[in-house]
Amino acid sequence: MEEARYTRGSQDRPISGHRPFALVEHTNWVLSRVSEKSDLSLRALAAELAERGIAVSSYAVWHFLKAQGITSAQITDHYKLEDLPGREVAAVVNFPPKQIGKFMSEILTLGFPDSEGKVVMIQPTQKIPNGGRLF
Repeated sequence: MEEARYTRGSQDRPISGHRPFALVEHTNWVLSRVSEKSDLSLRALAAELAERGIAVSSYAVWHFLKAQGITSAQITDHYKLEDLPGREVAAVVNFPPKQIGKFMSEILTLGFPDSEGKVVMIQPTQKIPNGGRLF
């Protein structure tokens, strides 16, 4: 019985590298909710989805919103969305949620303004472990 439990999944579905977003069926509701209350944090939106019976992580909500072109990050002048995955940056992640403009922010990505005031992200010059302390 144990063996069947472990092998069943690979027999039932094909292996693929991309799954559709868990929220794709709820796109209209999520987008209308974000436009109604743009200061929602990712955690709060994930909690509202859970109340509706849709169990997703705050990361899944972030990933979905990014795909929809919705972001609170002000880094779009120098960086395209497709260039960011895998890029190491300096960020503070243990801040309490804070209102930044019309968004609630839970992460502070660190950067400096260029000569035109546009954000240039701080990046390590060598490979470092994720989650290291900044000092």
